[in-house]
Amino acid sequence: LVYWFGEIAFGPPDSNWAGVFRIHHRSGAFGLIADRGEGGSNTLAVGLKYRF
Repeated sequence: LVYWFGEIAFGPPDSNWAGVFRIHHRSGAFGLIADRGEGGSNTLAVGLKYRF
């Protein structure tokens, strides 16, 4: 399966904490990699990220 994600993090520049918005995508690349038909799936995620 083809898998990719995009992420946007936002927060104060001097903090180790950040809010995150992420989108995940999975598909069979229109039959190129997997025989999963025309569909795919997308998932949206919102969360916190700690940089250490």
